[in-house]
Amino acid sequence: MPNIADLQSNCRHPERTAYITDAAYLSLLLHGRRSWPEEACGLLIRRGASDGCPAAADAAIALRNAHPAPGRAFAFDPAEWVETFCRIQADGHTVVGWYHTHPRTAPVPSLQDAAGAAGLSGLTCWILSLRRPESPELRAYRVTAGRFDPLMVAQISV
Repeated sequence: MPNIADLQSNCRHPERTAYITDAAYLSLLLHGRRSWPEEACGLLIRRGASDGCPAAADAAIALRNAHPAPGRAFAFDPAEWVETFCRIQADGHTVVGWYHTHPRTAPVPSLQDAAGAAGLSGLTCWILSLRRPESPELRAYRVTAGRFDPLMVAQISV
């Protein structure tokens, strides 16, 4: 079974593919389902340094949705964001990107998502749609200068 290290050494198209482990996906999915009908949000990380294939996530960290209307948008709490980001760095891990859910719509970036992505070039944005709860849909995008470029998502077991 492949693991994140194998993906790093064999990543042929890092600019077009995003990898997520079963454990990270399950954590993201459970957070989304617990938060429904509100949007869930958090960070996806790779334990250790990220070389070669930057969009390879093996853990999800749930953050509180601090948006005043959490049923239709998300916002990270600034203090929680800083504390979590510092802890990730102190532990020697890498932020791969952020995630959030769309409880009722497709996993396509909204205008609010685009506005919130300013200054986050190089990271990935993962959106989990729960509009059909029996078949959630996860998509990932690389953020470049305010643009969301779709990535193929490969889920792996480790």
